[in-house]
Amino acid sequence: GVSMDYHFMTDFYGDENTSDDDVELTISDPVETDGRVQVLVKFHRHSSRTGHDDYMECLVPDGKIRNRRGFSDKEAEYYEETLSRIQKVIIECAYDFHNGLM
Repeated sequence: GVSMDYHFMTDFYGDENTSDDDVELTISDPVETDGRVQVLVKFHRHSSRTGHDDYMECLVPDGKIRNRRGFSDKEAEYYEETLSRIQKVIIECAYDFHNGLM
């Protein structure tokens, strides 16, 4: 599995962020299903407020947030939107990692 940090994504959230805890993203290797390439993006955050590990995931491209635990509706919506905006970049990154370019 491939792991990379997209901490810049939390900065987009600005003051609306419900916590100051860093959200860490990991992206999977590109997986081909029915001739279509997909990348699984996983969100991890240790919540200092609750002491729990928050989690959710999303298939890129065009995926919806799923298996959500600890993240708010608003956060899920925000990250879903952000992912759809940068999904090409995420898929390219997944390929670069996979091919050892990064």
